[in-house]
Amino acid sequence: MASVAAAADEKRSSILPLFIAVLLIPAVLGSSLTIFNDGDVSWHIASGRWILLHRMLPTTDPFSFTWAGKPWVPMEWLADVIYATAYNLRGYSGVAALVTAAMMALNAVVFSNANRWGRYPLLPLVADRRGGGDDRHP
Repeated sequence: MASVAAAADEKRSSILPLFIAVLLIPAVLGSSLTIFNDGDVSWHIASGRWILLHRMLPTTDPFSFTWAGKPWVPMEWLADVIYATAYNLRGYSGVAALVTAAMMALNAVVFSNANRWGRYPLLPLVADRRGGGDDRHP
C-alpha cells in the first residue's frame, strides 16, 4: 500500500517539469524577437499567399530574379498556406502564435510518449541499483 502512495506522489511531482517543457519553453521560444530573422519565413508566407491568390501550386519560381521562370516544386505548400493564412489574420503575431502552438503540440506528443520510449527500458537498471533486482550489487 505504501508503494502505491509513493508512486502516486512521484507521478504528481513529475507534472511540473512536464508543464514547463510542454508549455513554457515553446512559449518563450515563440515570443522571441529573433524568430523572424530567417529569410525563409517571408518566403513561405509569400509562397502561401501566391497559392491562395492563384488557387494553384506554382510550377515556376515567381519570386527570385536569378531563377525567375525556372521550374520549381513547392514541397512545403501546405505549411505555406497555413502560414499565409495566419499572417493574413494577425500578421507576424499570428505566425508566431501558430509556431508556438505547433511546438507545444509536438512537445505534448513527445513527452506523453516519453514513458513508452525512454523510461521502461531503464526500469530494470533502476531496480537493480535500488536493490530490487539480483544480489550482485552490494
